[in-house]
Amino acid sequence: MVAELKKTTEHQQSLIEELDKLPTDWILTPVDGNKRPYRVGWQTEPPLSFDQLKAEIKSDNAKGYGLRTGIISGGIVAIDADGHSAHEKILELSGGERLPDTVAFTSNRPGRCQYLFYIPQEYWEDIKTKKISTGVTGDDGKSEQLELRWNGLQSVLPPSAHPTMKFYRWRKSPQEVAIAPAPMWVIEQMLIEKPQQESHLPLLESKRPVTSYTSKSRSGKEWTDEEWVSSYLDALNPSRADIYDDWIAVGMACHYLGDPFLSKWENWSRQSSKYKPGECQKKWKSFKRSGVSIGTLGHMAKQDGWQSSFEKPSGRAYSSSNLNQVSSGSGSGGDGGDGKQSLVALSLRDRVLEILNRNQDRSRRDEAFINLAQTTGVTTREIKELASSLESEVDVEESRTDRKAEIENLLKIGKYQLQLQDYLHPSVAQPLERVAGWMGTTPAAMLTTLYPVIGSLLQVGTRLELIKATDFYAVPVLYAGLVCESGGGKSPAQKTIINPLFKLQDEAEIEYKERQDEYQQELAEWKKSKNNDEPAPEQPVPREYYTTDATSEAIALIQSQQPNHGFLGWFDELPALFKSQGQYKNGRGADGEKILSGRDGTGFKVNRASGKRLVVSQSAYSITGSLQPLILRQMMGDFTDANGQWARFLWTVMQVQPAPYPDDAIPFDVSGLLKGIYRRISKLTPQTYKLSPKAQRLYRNWYNELDQLKMSESRQGLRAVYSKMKGDTGVLALLLHCFNGCVNEGSIPELEVSEQTMMAVIKLAKYHIGQVKLIHSEGDAANGEMAAIHTKIIQLSERKGWLNAADVRDIDRQTKKQFSANDIRRHFRELETSGFGQTKGDGTRLMWSINKEDDSPPDFFPSGLSQNNCCQTQDNSGQETKKLETITSYCVQHFVENNGSQTQDNSGQTQDTQLEAEDITNTSVQPLEDKTQDTQDTFEPANTQMEESGGEKQIKSDVLNFSVLSCPEFVSESCNSTTVGISAQDKTQDTCPETVLSCPE
Repeated sequence: MVAELKKTTEHQQSLIEELDKLPTDWILTPVDGNKRPYRVGWQTEPPLSFDQLKAEIKSDNAKGYGLRTGIISGGIVAIDADGHSAHEKILELSGGERLPDTVAFTSNRPGRCQYLFYIPQEYWEDIKTKKISTGVTGDDGKSEQLELRWNGLQSVLPPSAHPTMKFYRWRKSPQEVAIAPAPMWVIEQMLIEKPQQESHLPLLESKRPVTSYTSKSRSGKEWTDEEWVSSYLDALNPSRADIYDDWIAVGMACHYLGDPFLSKWENWSRQSSKYKPGECQKKWKSFKRSGVSIGTLGHMAKQDGWQSSFEKPSGRAYSSSNLNQVSSGSGSGGDGGDGKQSLVALSLRDRVLEILNRNQDRSRRDEAFINLAQTTGVTTREIKELASSLESEVDVEESRTDRKAEIENLLKIGKYQLQLQDYLHPSVAQPLERVAGWMGTTPAAMLTTLYPVIGSLLQVGTRLELIKATDFYAVPVLYAGLVCESGGGKSPAQKTIINPLFKLQDEAEIEYKERQDEYQQELAEWKKSKNNDEPAPEQPVPREYYTTDATSEAIALIQSQQPNHGFLGWFDELPALFKSQGQYKNGRGADGEKILSGRDGTGFKVNRASGKRLVVSQSAYSITGSLQPLILRQMMGDFTDANGQWARFLWTVMQVQPAPYPDDAIPFDVSGLLKGIYRRISKLTPQTYKLSPKAQRLYRNWYNELDQLKMSESRQGLRAVYSKMKGDTGVLALLLHCFNGCVNEGSIPELEVSEQTMMAVIKLAKYHIGQVKLIHSEGDAANGEMAAIHTKIIQLSERKGWLNAADVRDIDRQTKKQFSANDIRRHFRELETSGFGQTKGDGTRLMWSINKEDDSPPDFFPSGLSQNNCCQTQDNSGQETKKLETITSYCVQHFVENNGSQTQDNSGQTQDTQLEAEDITNTSVQPLEDKTQDTQDTFEPANTQMEESGGEKQIKSDVLNFSVLSCPEFVSESCNSTTVGISAQDKTQDTCPETVLSCPE
């Protein structure tokens, strides 16, 4: 009995230890010794925490635990091979392909094993559990089968007890291998049969991301399904026929439309070296009607460069008003025509168009040009120049729709403004929003500057666990930059956030001098002491909160002197960092590159010829700064970002903001508020924070989406951004979590990062990806890309109104050098043709102005990867509206609801409880005295902007909101008193809400 008790205890300990190793986003349920879940309603109950599971194990109720498969665990399917024949069935269904390497476990019975795979989210609602009989009876007398386990089931995990084989064991544990994506044949088998066919034109009513195409050709003729399929199949890369999953997907899409399309799939499959006659027909019979339809085929074709080609399958169609006179001829090219129609009545332009429409190879086309030159007396060179111009015009016309969508998206990204209350505690977000408005800067600029400041304050050793199995952690090191033309408000935004850091540095300098004096005294006493066996006193080292020295030696010196603390590298003009060695052509710089290598927290070493050496085991410095668009464009060179140094920065592109005189502004300084938070952050004990299970699931989906974007992106610079954003998302989550956890005095962050924080951070990550696209559009404009050029023209018109050619050429030196006045006027006409604005005048007096506006949120991912991930909120009228449907997959809630003086109105929105100025009479505010250390820099309502009224001074303001800018005592007494003031002893933390700026910390 004692031995049995000891054995059971050891098993419990083994279960608990293994539980701690499992991914936190796996949803588990306890099971008894016969593999059965024993909790009532376990299939539908909320996820159990690991602590609850441990309690079940310790109570001896649970002999193990099972993974709840399906959507609840983030789309995990378990392939349960029950016997040797089940493994043979896998090879049969997969076309001879073995299962990919993935997490697997077994009960130790021969031929029994389960394999875990991830199902892409777009298929979740279209699949169900599938049992496939093998027709073989096992040694135990039971039929062997292959089961694809989905919603409502569980799979018992090691080292749970097994009724006959003692314990389950891992074949490949989550620490050894990541869960692989499910093969297409698995999804195919699990698809739910749908009785009715969905229309695919122009966009599937499906959760799967597909590209929207027009349902008519340029001639206005409706396209049939057969024509769509032919167009798509012609565009597919031939290599897809060699890839089993792609081959199956194409077959399923054709099958969706019916048996007549089997021949289409068969003919397309013949280009593969793996093609076997009869294989398509055999597979065709196994297909079911499912969510995989022609929309999926269209999406694949678009990825491979599909463009509408139905009207002219052999090539591009050129048109002219009178070209139909010759459109039916075959055209041998002998005399520039076809011999059946007279070309005498046609203009030279029409004759060139006719030759271009033949889609001949280059030599035959040149021959036709030479013959045309001989018959018209025009030189061949002039004809080729005309042909080149006509081709350019056709390019402009054919790409107009796509270009218009790109312009609209760039404009939306540029206009979109972050709302700080979605990311920061309201007591910080509200004053920063107001200050930004008064300064003529943007809240996004302040938030972007705040990231590296927070990172510089957190102690070395602070990190966030992202993927434990791969040792993937986020450390609080971040580089951020603002891009704005001179005078655009970037410096005021940065100084607002960094000034409290300066004040902490001032305090540190005072403390250092005091410690230095003490050190000198102790050293003198030590030298006088006869007993010199005691070690000499240790010389104090100053605490460095920031530096403006852009050399690797300076940074290494600071980091080596304070190995447990980070610091901020602040470069008001970022080019100083990249020019630290005078080498920054095309974004390369020797010393600057060494500095930027510390982005992931790795250390570095500096050696000088003088023999001086500095070694840093772990870097903990963050960087912030700003620069002008033209300078950034010059430094980034061709935008390929070969070494990824530009992708290491999170950027915010600041559009020029109006900054009128702030008549209604109340002078105050948020430095005291921020300084108190900064001090609390710097005192946090280093911790390894973790994502909550729900936050982990959000992060995993976002991580996979970034990976898809990286793989489908053609530009190297953007691929680097998508790749690095996997880690940057974790860094942002760590920074915001710690900052918001330190807003209130005496509070510290929780050890788990919440789902709400991860929602907000994913939204931020998508915002910063959009900012990189804006930066790349600057390079596109320099390279003559029309969409980027038109975007810049529209942005200028939004500020200035009517434009002439000279206005556009004065945008910057590059534009003036690149375009003539006639070039600009041609862009004006194309903008009008595309539906942007209108022109007036003609010739050299032609002008253009934008006259349309669209305030819908920007699509940061035009490819459609996130088009269905939308959140819905309620507007003031209570009507349901889509909000940020393409920016983020999740609704972002305020970090603190019902905070302080905030209440909920009937529409469900949080509103400030305001005491408007017109409701207040005979009210004035006296400046506060006897300020505490943390409040010495907080605001003091000034004695300015006061008017005399009956011998009393009154505040003159149309938007004054005392509930936000002052203590509640101001509000309550202001209604009945002409002069209000609070003495120092009456101002306590307990009597002031979190939103107060003037109260002590």
